[in-house]
Formats: sequence, C-alpha cells, structure tokens
Amino acid sequence: MASAPDPMDERNQVMEALAKEEFGKSLRFLNEEEIIQIEEMMDEMSRKKRKAPSIKMADVDPILLEEYLKYVDEMREMELEPMSLREFEAQARAGLKVGGLASII
Repeated sequence: MASAPDPMDERNQVMEALAKEEFGKSLRFLNEEEIIQIEEMMDEMSRKKRKAPSIKMADVDPILLEEYLKYVDEMREMELEPMSLREFEAQARAGLKVGGLASII
C-alpha cells in the first residue's frame, strides 16, 4: 500500500526548483542570504495559496519537476537561460494535448 506523500519532501523539491531557477545552482550550494530569499518566495506562494484556492504551491507533478530540473541543468551547461517552471509545465501540458507521450501510450 502506498504511503501519503511527505509534505516536507514536496516543499524541498519546490525549493530545489526555485534555487535552480533563481540562482542557477542547487539548494545545497546557496548561501544563507539566498536561502532566506527562497524561503521568502515560498512564504509568498503560501500566502497566495491561501488567498486563491485554485493556486497550489506544490501542485507540480514530481515527475514533471524532475524533468524540469534536468532541463535547467542542460540549459545552464549550454549557458542559456531556462524557462520558468510554470512555462515548462504549460509547454509540457500543451505537448500532451497535441500528441506527446499520451498519444503513444
């Protein structure tokens, strides 16, 4: 039987994605000031979540998040600016609507 997802693990995944998106490096390589900025972003997202129930802070599919983190790494290696997580998610969902993996499976 599958266990419920750990909210702290989910929070850490979102923080990791924000660290890579905002600072171009893994969460573990951020300095104290950068970590504080990430935590403030998380607090802001949490406040928005309470104001607008349709906006969910950790509503990102863990598989999509993993793919996004790979994408960010690849873009950084090529010295290109990656798109935001939300743009990546929208593009992934658009690809599913017009074919993508869903049409293959």
